[in-house]
Amino acid sequence: MAGYLIPLVSSTKVDDGLIRVPLIVE
Repeated sequence: MAGYLIPLVSSTKVDDGLIRVPLIVE
């Protein structure tokens, strides 16, 4: 669940979102 919360919160910032999404996937 945490993996989904971080990308959703960062959704406001595209830069952070793109960088954090791959981090959670790994």
